[in-house]
Amino acid sequence: MQKPRSKSIEALLEKIQGRVFQTDENKIKKPDDMVISKAEWQKFLNRTKVDDLYFDLDIIDE
Repeated sequence: MQKPRSKSIEALLEKIQGRVFQTDENKIKKPDDMVISKAEWQKFLNRTKVDDLYFDLDIIDE
């Protein structure tokens, strides 16, 4: 069962467009298309590696 999120967590997720790693979740979940476009989400996933033991994100300075 997933616990309810506080308003501050919801606001943070909206600001960062759902691009967050949560150690209490097994997978990275895509937010609604209204929050982040499919293209932007795919760019995020292309820079991300998810393993059973860790998350890894390549940070690109554009």
